[in-house]
Amino acid sequence: MSDNFDYLKESAPIVTAVMLCHFDKAVNLIQQGHNINARDDQGRTALTMAIEEDWAGLDWVNMLISNGIDVNMQDADGDTALDIAKYKQRTDIVECLLKHGATGKEGPSAKEIMSDEIYAAFEAANKIKLAGFKNK
Repeated sequence: MSDNFDYLKESAPIVTAVMLCHFDKAVNLIQQGHNINARDDQGRTALTMAIEEDWAGLDWVNMLISNGIDVNMQDADGDTALDIAKYKQRTDIVECLLKHGATGKEGPSAKEIMSDEIYAAFEAANKIKLAGFKNK
């Protein structure tokens, strides 16, 4: 993506900067006063996006927290940043979020439930496929 990308055309420019891995641009947008708690069209915040993206580490999380992001906002699936960090098995980020008052669900995240359902569907399809081979 070009450095000339127009973030201001996006509904949540900081989320877009996070998604594109443009750390300095995200910081610049925050310093310009853009809403750090804005959500994209899928309900993701900059913090949930940073955790969902495997390349985003503690530097992103710490930067967003130090600039005042709400660590307990839920995405469109009802997951918080803590839920997503647990799902991604990012213990470093889980510890950081807990230190900053993050809360989450007692059970699995919506993403974990969806992954389990997708996996179960693939398993069922494979059983049907294998049964078809056995009958030939």
